[in-house]
Amino acid sequence: MQDFLNTGSPEDLTEKYKDATTVLEYKQDGDIWTMQIYITGLPTESFRFHSGIEVETTGLFDDKIKVSK
Repeated sequence: MQDFLNTGSPEDLTEKYKDATTVLEYKQDGDIWTMQIYITGLPTESFRFHSGIEVETTGLFDDKIKVSK
């Protein structure tokens, strides 16, 4: 997380999230995968996608995320 914050994030975000913990959790139900992202101080994000099909979505900081398995 610190590397991300050092890339030009606003100072208030840097201070707020510098000690944040990030956990990624993957679950599979047949061909459907669920990825949950837990970051201290932020709402949990959840992304569902089918095996073998790339999905592009928007992340917690309005950044583009591509997910595939």
